[in-house]
Amino acid sequence: MRRIALMSLMALGFMACKIAWAETYVSGNVSGNWNVGGSPYIVTADATVQNGASLVIDPSVEVRFAQNTSLFVYGTLTAIGTSISTITFTASSTTPSAGFWQSIRFVTIYSSEVFFL
Repeated sequence: MRRIALMSLMALGFMACKIAWAETYVSGNVSGNWNVGGSPYIVTADATVQNGASLVIDPSVEVRFAQNTSLFVYGTLTAIGTSISTITFTASSTTPSAGFWQSIRFVTIYSSEVFFL
C-alpha cells in the first residue's frame, strides 16, 4: 500500500513539473500573448508578426531560436521586461554560440516597443 501511495505521489509530482515548465513550439505567423505559462517558446522555423498583428512577450518569458531562424516583425512587438523579470532571447542549443540563430528583424519599426533596462 505504501509503495502505491509513493508511486502515485511521484506521478503527480512529474505531472506538476510538466505543467509548470511547458514548452511551446512556434513558427510561421505568430501573434497574441506569450506568457510564462507557455515558456519557453521555441522558434523552430522563421516566425513573422504580420502587418496589423501584434505579439506581446511578457516578463520572465524565454524565447529559444533553432539554428538559422529569425523573428520578422512587420506589425507590433511589445517585449518589456524588468531587471528582476527579464525576457531572454537565446539559442535552443544546450551549448549556444554566437551566430547560432539569426536575428529579430524590425521591418517596420513605427509600432514596436523593446526596452532594455
